[in-house]
Amino acid sequence: FASCFPLLLTYVKDQVSWKTMSDPFDSLLNLETTFEQEGYQKGYSEGQKQGLVEGHSLGYQKGFEIGAEIAGFRVYVDFWLAILSQGRAALTSRTEKALIAFQSTLGELPPPDDFHPQDEKLFEIIERLRAKFKQLSSLLRLPGTKPADAENSF
Repeated sequence: FASCFPLLLTYVKDQVSWKTMSDPFDSLLNLETTFEQEGYQKGYSEGQKQGLVEGHSLGYQKGFEIGAEIAGFRVYVDFWLAILSQGRAALTSRTEKALIAFQSTLGELPPPDDFHPQDEKLFEIIERLRAKFKQLSSLLRLPGTKPADAENSF
């Protein structure tokens, strides 16, 4: 058995060197998979960054549209209350009540710094404002388009 030991050692040594020689070729065989995984990771992280930028831009645009619509409602109610207080227009009691209700609903809106896009209550108030605006426009016999933009939608 002792005479076989050097022969066994040589065999193991040859196996180790043969295995080390194949490692560079194994990495070449897996090169495509490696680049595919690296590309996927880079693309995924870039996509996340781009998605954040686009989401921010869209949120800014929609927030501006909602703010413009609310500001238009405020101007509308202030205008009609000023005309009413100066006695330039005689409104029916039903129209006056609708105008006061519209102003009251505007008062339910939180301050602009407290607007949260996830707040369902905010959007419910805006929907009620839209309905009251249409009602007032009908009572005043005015076109029922929204002050800011007739196509605003959530």
